[in-house]
Amino acid sequence: MSHEQSSQICNSNCFNPIKDIYSKYIFGANAMATTHDSLLLKFRTRDSLHGVTRLTVKALAQQLDVNETQVVHLALSKLASEILPSYEPDDGPLSERQIKAVRRDANDLLPIGETIREEVLFG
Repeated sequence: MSHEQSSQICNSNCFNPIKDIYSKYIFGANAMATTHDSLLLKFRTRDSLHGVTRLTVKALAQQLDVNETQVVHLALSKLASEILPSYEPDDGPLSERQIKAVRRDANDLLPIGETIREEVLFG
């Protein structure tokens, strides 16, 4: 078997952590509905914390076996999941009245008596 043949077999059968991490997202995303909204993306002249070059996007696309647009969607999706809250904002801090009610309930519901055993979780 030639090196080229073994590479082709490995490309389709070997574990590739970068590809496999996003496989479900990538293959599921191909069927996602799109919109006619568009965005102009201007690339940086060098890679930094705040942007990347076109060459970097092309390298990612090749590594993940997707097109450059999908690379941008993957990156933005990952950033959104890391930064944006995934829950509804709450009503803010409890009022004094609410705190007193919680303490009253805790006093009524917590067991009373001698401590049988204590465990230290951190320390």
